[in-house]
Amino acid sequence: MKGTLVFDHLNDLIYLNCCPRFVKHVRKLASAQGLVSSEHSQPFGTGKMALDPNVLIQLFSPLVTSQRFMREQFGNPYNSLQCNDGTNIVFQDYMGFLFLRVGNEEVSSLKRSVGITITLVGYLVGPDVSILKSSPSHAKLLDNLLSSWNFLYNSDQAFMIEGISQVKVAQQLNTSLVNSLHAVAGKVQDEVGSSVHTMLFLETKLLSWYSTKNAVNLAPEDLLFLILLCHKTKHQRRTNDVAGPIPKFSMKQKSRGGESSSTTSTDAESSLNLDNVATKQQFSEEDEDDEGDDASNGGGGWDFVDAEDCDDDKVVKYAILLKDKHGNCVPHIAHVGIVQNGLYFVLVSQPPTAPLTTTAISAFQQSILFHNASRDILTDKSSFDRLESTTKRLQELLKKHKNLNLRNELGTRWDRFRTGFQQYLKSKEPITVQAMPLVDIFREIFRIYFNNERFLSPSPPPNESSSGKFFSISKQQQKQSSPPPLSPLDMVWKQIKTDTDDFWGFLRLKTKSSRRSSGNSTRTSLLLESRESLFINKYLEEFPGLVHFIYVDRNKHSVILPVVDFSKEETIKLTKPKIWGMVKFARDHMQQGHFSLMWKDGAFNYAYFLWFEDNSGTSIRPKQPAMPWENYPLPGIMSGDFYQRVIAECFPNNSSKVRCVELFCIHLGLVTSSCVLEHSRRLATNIFDEYIGTNVAMDLFNFDNDTLMNLFYPIHGF
Repeated sequence: MKGTLVFDHLNDLIYLNCCPRFVKHVRKLASAQGLVSSEHSQPFGTGKMALDPNVLIQLFSPLVTSQRFMREQFGNPYNSLQCNDGTNIVFQDYMGFLFLRVGNEEVSSLKRSVGITITLVGYLVGPDVSILKSSPSHAKLLDNLLSSWNFLYNSDQAFMIEGISQVKVAQQLNTSLVNSLHAVAGKVQDEVGSSVHTMLFLETKLLSWYSTKNAVNLAPEDLLFLILLCHKTKHQRRTNDVAGPIPKFSMKQKSRGGESSSTTSTDAESSLNLDNVATKQQFSEEDEDDEGDDASNGGGGWDFVDAEDCDDDKVVKYAILLKDKHGNCVPHIAHVGIVQNGLYFVLVSQPPTAPLTTTAISAFQQSILFHNASRDILTDKSSFDRLESTTKRLQELLKKHKNLNLRNELGTRWDRFRTGFQQYLKSKEPITVQAMPLVDIFREIFRIYFNNERFLSPSPPPNESSSGKFFSISKQQQKQSSPPPLSPLDMVWKQIKTDTDDFWGFLRLKTKSSRRSSGNSTRTSLLLESRESLFINKYLEEFPGLVHFIYVDRNKHSVILPVVDFSKEETIKLTKPKIWGMVKFARDHMQQGHFSLMWKDGAFNYAYFLWFEDNSGTSIRPKQPAMPWENYPLPGIMSGDFYQRVIAECFPNNSSKVRCVELFCIHLGLVTSSCVLEHSRRLATNIFDEYIGTNVAMDLFNFDNDTLMNLFYPIHGF
């Protein structure tokens, strides 16, 4: 049973994402307690899976109210609760909204789900969480992205680690791709006059990337979010349910042309997992009563179709918010297109209204924080000064965009707020401070200049109001609030498809020329030239007994690992649980302050090491001792950068010059602990030499034999 619920400050339900088991459980409780539905409310979901929000509000209001009381009155809110039947509930606040995750999973898993939900909400709507209730398109998009995240988190190693895996190709191919992206970015930038990012993804791997000057730096978590958009673009939803429950699915894969879908570990191109690229995935729905899946659990009620069955010439546009180096939310338009089956082109650009929207978001966030904060004169005075500065800048930008009606309304509301605040400073009576009208006007400005439909359409529909509640704007103002049509996109879309033909043909050689004794084309020579760069699996041959490893540079969050073919049923049953279980076990202990671990389950030995290096690659020890990190973000980057927090804590005076590295290893059970440690040292050194840079001899752990044997303990039932 799984469900995610979002409540506003009035305990009104804003968003619901749940599984069929959750729906049945809620209905059972509602019947037992005699809860009343309302014929005037809009249900979440449709048909048998529809839930009345009034029933959910009656069930959860006591818990939500208690949580808010504990936070506001005592500053000690609940982090999680456990019910008598084993159901866990976790809580997290975001912009005055309370996010709940309910399920039978462990608390850490529920916390990660809540964190991912909040992160995706930030990308889609920023601080305007309430729009999830009034805008079905936003709620539906969030449903789809949660489904994509859960599917990839449970099927892709790099995504589970929350790192970026990059495809290594020959220099000639790489140069050709970068030049193509450069030309595309230049044409688009000349037209729209703003910074542009152009990227190519091969399934979940970054293939090539080019950014124009002054573009907002994309963080690794931004790239993971763009991968989610690619996955969502390919796997279109079958139903139009906004927040309906999702039946569980099972996956069956068939290879085309009668060829086997399996590959050997000695095949160089297998590191690209081309069998999954060239495979048609078919999903069949199973019993919806199963314990399993919600809309964030891989299926999403979608019809998973092959890219060749989609409209290849269609580029899907998304309005998203990215953060600049100062932490400000900057609006962007992400264009996602399927170049080939498994190959995605992504173009990210800023609209002309980006400065105004960014300022409106900043003012919106500041006003929300001021409204929700406990009144304290010293703190309030500082917050008021920041808000006043942001409001003045926003008024200037509205004047520049000739939206005088909106500017005048903002000025009127600000004057009222300032008068009430000055009375508060004199009388110390908080009741004179009414921030909610100011919150409403900032929210409305944000929606006018960052409305999904208007923001993405070349020309807004006539006579359309501002979405709102307060204002209507003229056709001329509507055009000013919308970005101009991206006219060169059609041309560059055809160009990028043409420019990637050679690369795609090179990949397709796998099914054709791998059985030939020798190649007779330039593409075959490129394949051989790329072999060493692509074939990370060679490390498994150099270290006898080594079964699998995951190496992560946590400064760039880049992942290096051998490929595991999860298209084989025996691999899914045997290998996959070991890898996912290893990462979970290591993360649980890392949060307790253990940076070096060894354990075994009988068949395999496992090792996990996290260490720090300087810029030359020399291992350095933290001055601050390791400590529990349970109150930090969960290990990963999508819910907050856990590793940067650890670096800042361990190296408070020198964190910018410290590099953090993770290494996971799986060895056969017969391998000794000293051999595991030696392999780990050599493996880290070799990877640094080949992929990172010139290495200085690293002394990673410096364990004596007694310490080593104490680390190597059996874990039963793992």
